[in-house]
Amino acid sequence: MSFIIAQVIGLFALIFNMISFHQSKKKNMLVFQAISNFAYLAQYVCLNAWVGAAITSLGVLRSFVFYYYDEKNKNKSIAVLLVICLLTIFIGSFTYEGIVSLLPVFIAILYTYGMWQNNLKIFRIIALISPVCWFVYDFYVLAVIACISSVFEFISALFAILRFDINVKK
Repeated sequence: MSFIIAQVIGLFALIFNMISFHQSKKKNMLVFQAISNFAYLAQYVCLNAWVGAAITSLGVLRSFVFYYYDEKNKNKSIAVLLVICLLTIFIGSFTYEGIVSLLPVFIAILYTYGMWQNNLKIFRIIALISPVCWFVYDFYVLAVIACISSVFEFISALFAILRFDINVKK
């Protein structure tokens, strides 16, 4: 039963994640990212995939931290970036379950950088890399809907790049 619940939750995570890529304002993107990460966290808990759960819980925290900085129009210092990345590495080493479990850690660090800096074009490029890594991890932990989500996320990020980054230049 928890397997089916995990897949349903993964569907909600997919929807909010895809919506996040199509936001023109970073604050809106961060809200949808937080909701998506919270749903992914619940999915991984249902699947007993503790690395994914731990890393996505940091994703929720990261979204709130960066939202706070954007809401207050404060510049995020390099210290904020380093603390979140070091926390990701620490949690990743604590929950290490083999080579595949390094993928969520890697992508969380890359994603943290993407959210830390202010260029949404760079974030959307990172959003092309992220689903490839998550697909491998999700396949490993049997997060079926999340695997499908990764394909949609990749396509969604690609369309967002076409919409905001390539067509704008024309």
